[in-house]
Amino acid sequence: MTKRSTSTVRIITPLWIISLFISLTETVVGVAAVRASGVVQVLFTVFAIAFPILVACAFFWILWHRPWVFYTPQQYSQTGDARTFIDALRSRSLPTPPDSAASAASPSSPENASVRCSYDAGFILTFIHRQMERGRLTDVMAVFDEFKRPAIVFEANVELRALHAVLGRLCGRPDSYRLLSAFTDAEAEAFHATQYELALLRYAKGSTSGELASSIDLQGLPSGFRRLHASLLAIACLGEGDLGNASVYFDMMDIERSPRDAHGAYCALQTAIVSAALGLGAVSVKHFDAARTINRSVIYPGRSYPYVAVVAKYDRAFVNNLISVQRDSVVEDADIRFMRGHCHVLGRHARIFRLSDSAVETFVAASQSWRNPLSKDGVCHRLKDFESRLLAKAGTIFVGGVVQSAERSV
Repeated sequence: MTKRSTSTVRIITPLWIISLFISLTETVVGVAAVRASGVVQVLFTVFAIAFPILVACAFFWILWHRPWVFYTPQQYSQTGDARTFIDALRSRSLPTPPDSAASAASPSSPENASVRCSYDAGFILTFIHRQMERGRLTDVMAVFDEFKRPAIVFEANVELRALHAVLGRLCGRPDSYRLLSAFTDAEAEAFHATQYELALLRYAKGSTSGELASSIDLQGLPSGFRRLHASLLAIACLGEGDLGNASVYFDMMDIERSPRDAHGAYCALQTAIVSAALGLGAVSVKHFDAARTINRSVIYPGRSYPYVAVVAKYDRAFVNNLISVQRDSVVEDADIRFMRGHCHVLGRHARIFRLSDSAVETFVAASQSWRNPLSKDGVCHRLKDFESRLLAKAGTIFVGGVVQSAERSV
């Protein structure tokens, strides 16, 4: 007698039960409605329409608040511990990892430390990525703040260290410069990501294009990171009134590629500003539109760099202020303080844009075919107000031990 393979056995999940229940109910009610008449038929018809809608609402509520109930025990995470998996889905703070067989060994054992640190890092990354996908960045930073064993976990996992450093830069954390500077070129992708974030940190401080370019070999970078660095150097040159070098860096940006890929979206604002300064109105509008529609028309994953979704609402607010659209144009004070590192970058973007006559004039000219054309004075006034509010609420950031104050708007 042959034994049925367990891999071919169909797993009956709660979703199957729900679908069968709805199908049976709708079939019975449909038949009853056809055979009835008068008020009874109307009641059956209303029930047949309302019932699946109510079930759908209940389904999505449960999916958001208690998603683990839709899984069977065989479908839980690879950790093999259902309670850990459920706690990670349910909790807004980091659950305690389950004990493993290795934990019974001596804490000083190298083998035990290796196993434990590998498990913890993977566990934390899974939890953090899930929170980022839900937009709970405050919970993610709380994990980094509250976790008590950085020597075991952070130093052993490059991805976790890089994520910690990048989010620290975005939030303007005092230790972000140290964390970003600690990576070496032997760490490949993480090194490229942290070097660009380090350049953004220096840019927010007010570093010149020469200072930003001194440690970067653009030609040796992968395509996506070359676009990021070139766009940053181009806008830094524009801020210095150096349109010649801004144009040189702009040519390295490969703008024929869609601004809607992750790297293009991450630098969409600076690309749009430089494009306008170089007289490319249509290109500028396209990239501003890309920044405005991040995670609206295009959804970006939250599990790999660049973390476009994290800055989406801030970049959207920049563009909506620029074009005088009220919706999503205001960032709450608490959100500005939380993301002060990125807000300082946006503040410098706004300053460079409004002080560049060619950029403002090109963008205003491109808007003349719109239903509500822009004016130069209106654009400059809104950008100045946006910059002043961001910098006033963001407070200070720390760059290599140097405090960068918010008092630079004129």
